Amino acid sequence: MSKINRASILSKLNYCQQWRPALRNAQAGTILTVAAILSIIVIYQSGMLIDADALTRYFNCTTRAANKNGTLSLQNVDNCYDNVFKGAKAAEKELEALSLVPITK
Repeated sequence: MSKINRASILSKLNYCQQWRPALRNAQAGTILTVAAILSIIVIYQSGMLIDADALTRYFNCTTRAANKNGTLSLQNVDNCYDNVFKGAKAAEKELEALSLVPITK
């Protein structure tokens, strides 16, 4: 091999070795980004499952109330809603205090 060929091969090797750390950093960044997106999706999906469970408990409560009395009144529905969705009553009082919801009682 001539000296020119060796020099060009060595310069190409040095060039590749310089870019390897940058490539590894880019790959690590991509992997971390994908992992972060997937973790956000999993957390979001688990939150949706909790909401679905609350709706199931609400419907079960209204069904129990209807079967117990033979009829389903609006008061039974309100009681079930307040029992299952704990923050609903506090939020309603807060909105009434701010006068954002008209009082229709």
